[in-house]
Amino acid sequence: EPIPLSEDPPEEFQEDSSASSFLFGERLVGERLAVLVEGGNLKVCGKKKPHATTEVAPSKLSIPLLFADLIWAPVPEDSDLLDGGAGLTNMTPQYVLAVAPRPDKRSANVPAMPSGLAQEGAAKSCLFLICIGGCRDLCIDFQMLLLELGSRGAIRWDLEETYRLSRMVLGTGGCSSVHLGQFRFKATSREGQSGVEQPAAQVAAKCLDPGAQLNNEETVRSELSFLAQFGGHPHITSLAGLFCSSTEKSTLDEDDSQPVQLQWTIIMELCPLGDLTGLLKSDGALRQDEALKKMCGVLLALSHLHLHRVVHRDVKTDNILLSAEGQPLLADLGIAARIDDLEAMQRRVGTPGYVAPEVIDCKPYGVKADMFSAGVLLYVMLSNTPPFAGPDTQTVIRRTCKRSVKFVSSEFKDVQAGCASFPW
Repeated sequence: EPIPLSEDPPEEFQEDSSASSFLFGERLVGERLAVLVEGGNLKVCGKKKPHATTEVAPSKLSIPLLFADLIWAPVPEDSDLLDGGAGLTNMTPQYVLAVAPRPDKRSANVPAMPSGLAQEGAAKSCLFLICIGGCRDLCIDFQMLLLELGSRGAIRWDLEETYRLSRMVLGTGGCSSVHLGQFRFKATSREGQSGVEQPAAQVAAKCLDPGAQLNNEETVRSELSFLAQFGGHPHITSLAGLFCSSTEKSTLDEDDSQPVQLQWTIIMELCPLGDLTGLLKSDGALRQDEALKKMCGVLLALSHLHLHRVVHRDVKTDNILLSAEGQPLLADLGIAARIDDLEAMQRRVGTPGYVAPEVIDCKPYGVKADMFSAGVLLYVMLSNTPPFAGPDTQTVIRRTCKRSVKFVSSEFKDVQAGCASFPW
């Protein structure tokens, strides 16, 4: 039976109203079935219908969305689902949504299959099908549902159908490039008989280099998990979706065992003012009050990560984006790591000039490494010069390890002494 999209839960599900989205349907055995988008999961739960005479055990199922493949298709007009035998309602099925969680290779987590919703002995690789109906014109309701599932970390395979990407590059990194993306669907507000089109949302599309060794499934999953977990913070960039597609390998690739490779694209909120590097390049050093405001936002983001025992490990001006209001947003969680992940915390990563001395010296490190980088960030904002500048990378690293910081009077003449010495 098609499950209709709904904004308000029925009375028996009021206690579950913390969920952000509801889909509802009715099973044929006297049970009211709800599909809830809650946290990082798609939850299916059932309760006995009022006045139902059949006794049924409540159904419960939690489908993890993080790194779950999400495939959908419209119901064809000649489908058997339209023959009136799909359910007890007169609703027309419109879409079939398939959700296939990928087990985490490190923990081998697989959603449990309750006997009420699956046959015993089902394979560990599960595929869940949801039939959906009741969508409005232009299918915007269904698209909003897909966007929400994508923001929880689900992998979508319909990038070209969902976004139009510009060839213009907004920024580049070691293993990726960022492009402007335009949402292809336009919502229609219904006022009277005529609809008024709303402008489609613009996003930033981070296209990972499919040939880079760092852009494997494990690292993509790691970055996605952090974005999905922390994207709700006001000073951390938010996730809008993850898309995957297959592309042909370059003829120069020595490994020809597989002719295709995966292209990962992370969709994030667009920061129209660019990053802190661009601001310093165009406007020069920031005033003390402006630098401190931006520093407070960065420290709030870092404290949030550290509270959850996560280290960013690459705090720098390139990774501080600016919202339309000029608020700082901490970005690029690609090399972030959990402090309890001993293997990840053994890696020496970061950007020369910002990375902490203990990381360079191969000593144990933790959240204080981020605070050292934050101190470098404040120095750069106030002076528009790096504290450990040098003609080459080795000189920068050597000066960083000496921890010798100079405050040139011409660059810090308008900065109070207490502010200049704060990071150190």
